[in-house]
Amino acid sequence: MNFNVVTDIKKYYTMYSFMIKNELCNVAFNNNKICLISTELTAAELDDIENITVSGVMVPSDTISGKKKRGAAVVRPGDALLSITTNARTITLYSPIKASIVEIADPIIALSRGERPNAALLRQTLESVCFVVLFPQLQIGRVIGAVFGELSGKGSGVVRDLIPSPDKVANLFMLDAEMVSERARLEG
Repeated sequence: MNFNVVTDIKKYYTMYSFMIKNELCNVAFNNNKICLISTELTAAELDDIENITVSGVMVPSDTISGKKKRGAAVVRPGDALLSITTNARTITLYSPIKASIVEIADPIIALSRGERPNAALLRQTLESVCFVVLFPQLQIGRVIGAVFGELSGKGSGVVRDLIPSPDKVANLFMLDAEMVSERARLEG
């Protein structure tokens, strides 16, 4: 079975988009609690792929094991995962949740080391939704999908029923606490 990263992810993952520290963060979330984190580059930026650089990559550990992902680097909401620089701008990708970094796409790691990966593979990676793979802590993973759904307007429940206080949402997820409070107020 062939898995096409660009098209098949949309079949198996639910897509959410959020602004975190004024940067677009796309989150693809699956029932198995895995979160694929990415951002979007313009067609012009992708066409000028030779001038794209990556820095500040939080490289995952080689010794990750078990369902709790022992040995993985843990990021907190708002931690910078990597920065992508094009001729037009610099985009910093932030973690939206507290989670373990399970994997970062190989072309992105290679680019951060100053190596030039295959241009077609790099372009495919930058067009996809999986720059970074995060695995949330188990207690957070149980409510992540529901909270993402509610905050993006795709949910069927109420945010305050999932997590009683907007402050707790802001601590678990890197989302604007005012947005969460306003959403809870409108539902109340």
